[in-house]
Amino acid sequence: MALIITIGGTVLTAIGTVVTLWQASKVKAYRDQIAFDLRKIHLSEVGELLRRAQDEGRKLLSQVQQLNRGKSMISIADDIQSYIDKSLNLLHLNGPDTDIRNQIIASQEKLRNFQSTHDVSKKRRFVSDMHTLIQDSISMCKERISNLEYGDKND
Repeated sequence: MALIITIGGTVLTAIGTVVTLWQASKVKAYRDQIAFDLRKIHLSEVGELLRRAQDEGRKLLSQVQQLNRGKSMISIADDIQSYIDKSLNLLHLNGPDTDIRNQIIASQEKLRNFQSTHDVSKKRRFVSDMHTLIQDSISMCKERISNLEYGDKND
């Protein structure tokens, strides 16, 4: 009788272990799906923030070419910096989107160069370079989202 109880207990323990492992694999799959979806959302948000920064950059370029009424160059540069900061906060330092993050940091450097020079031609070049880097970053975000949605295994 004790042998039957021992065997029964062992079988129930084995069944419990299998059920626990099955549930743990489901939890991991859910966690992975949430991380995947969150990454796509963040990339989408980064793209939108960078579009706004790019719009402000166009205003900045026109301000360099001619003095306009309205927002000052300082205010526009501050807005661009804010969009860049928010974008960088959405991307992990060492995650799979480090290349996009580095591109955004390069555009931030162009903005800082713009802010530190008084030479109008250099200002124009820095804004133009920043615009190009931001546009490339937006394209990289769109491409990355597309690759994630369609199952590109490189990301």
